[in-house]
Amino acid sequence: MSKRKRLEQNQPELVAAAKQTKQPAMSAGRPARSLTREEEKRLLEACTDNHVRLKPIILCAIDAGMRRGEILSLKWEDIDFEHSKITVKATKTLEHPQVRMTARLSEELAGLYEAGSAGLVFSIMNVKRSFRSALEAAGVPDLRFYNLRCTWAKRAKEENARGRTAVQSKRR
Repeated sequence: MSKRKRLEQNQPELVAAAKQTKQPAMSAGRPARSLTREEEKRLLEACTDNHVRLKPIILCAIDAGMRRGEILSLKWEDIDFEHSKITVKATKTLEHPQVRMTARLSEELAGLYEAGSAGLVFSIMNVKRSFRSALEAAGVPDLRFYNLRCTWAKRAKEENARGRTAVQSKRR
């Protein structure tokens, strides 16, 4: 039985209250912002010293289209270096999709793996604060972490429009 069905069975009043709660639209009437290649380059270059653990997190969002919660809950057992795939277990949709790793993402994660961290892949405590600080250092204005996923989606769409199959994922 799925988590959702168990919740509906065991706590119907919570489910009913959640359904009545109106969620704000993500874009609030404005188009989704995505990074330019130049902004991406500056942002990744800003991931040094205090932000060195942020670079692979950003790459997971830009190169694999992963959400922040999915990235931060990644375990080493979810990463298949041999087949260059990540199994995403903590999703909003309760599915477990596999996403392809790019060469640069694989390289960054392999470096972390060799450094010897165990359990969770990322142990960074405050991604939001580190991300804001890196954005400021890179001179990239008005960007949310969510927009990294928008960058992935936009680039995937462009690649597919050109007849390439660089990114073919059914992520929502």
